[in-house]
Amino acid sequence: EISQTVTISPTPENAFKLSEIKAEKGENIRFEVAEQQGPDGKKYQLTVSNTKKEKGWYLDKIHIHTDSQKSPEFIIKVFGVIRAKP
Repeated sequence: EISQTVTISPTPENAFKLSEIKAEKGENIRFEVAEQQGPDGKKYQLTVSNTKKEKGWYLDKIHIHTDSQKSPEFIIKVFGVIRAKP
């Protein structure tokens, strides 16, 4: 399984909570979010995993909605290529 984790770190000037996370298509990926408390406040670990089995490529977007007026939504693009084994 191929997966990647990114850290979402709100700044003290723009502290926010995640209110909704959804994939635009959701056909070839799955994701999970873990909330962590750090010395500078809350952080979120977003792990995205590939679910595509056949060779080919895919593109998706993860829409992340927050409770911040300054940053109500941001988007993370996900791109993957599955190749045949040599």
